[in-house]
Amino acid sequence: MVDYTGIPAVLYTIPTLASVGIDSRSVRKGCQVISHDRSDWYSTRMFNGKYAASKIIIEESTDKILGAHILGRSAEEVINIFSIAMRKGITRQELKEMAYSYPSVCADIRHMIR
Repeated sequence: MVDYTGIPAVLYTIPTLASVGIDSRSVRKGCQVISHDRSDWYSTRMFNGKYAASKIIIEESTDKILGAHILGRSAEEVINIFSIAMRKGITRQELKEMAYSYPSVCADIRHMIR
């Protein structure tokens, strides 16, 4: 049986759009949706980006990532972190505790999941 959990998808548009897991239409009771306009974040401005955003869906009872949607520079790389988290059952708190290189878009993960 094939396990489709955590398989990311990427649209190589300008800016890049990447997603994994459920989207807002599939959100059920007991889930938290965390949305951010990241256009003015340092990781966007340092490359003169104009548009960046994130939407992360967390199951509140388990603190696990159910979905992630990233728009902007390096979205195709950042989505891999969320994909691994979903596949391996890594919680939001565990993602917050991980070490990320700075400055990078991955370092923004801590702020994306607040």
